[in-house]
Amino acid sequence: MEAMASGRACVASTVGGLSELITPDRDGILVPPEDPGPLGEAILRLVKEEPLRRRMGENARKKAMESFSIEDSVAKTLEVYRGVAGGV
Repeated sequence: MEAMASGRACVASTVGGLSELITPDRDGILVPPEDPGPLGEAILRLVKEEPLRRRMGENARKKAMESFSIEDSVAKTLEVYRGVAGGV
């Protein structure tokens, strides 16, 4: 998330919530876990293709700012707390 908010295209493994966070070929590249071949290929692709890297970085930053703003996070956290506290 921090890299996305910084405007960086990301390469990540399809583990945990990363596959939900990154939209392949829009704001990053997803690769299978524990497989160095596709990881290396994805990194080299971003190194070699500057327009792709820039576009993905811009899309990543936009997604991070729109979907994961501090205001959104606080509102969602308060919603959880109120639900647990019985609507207080």
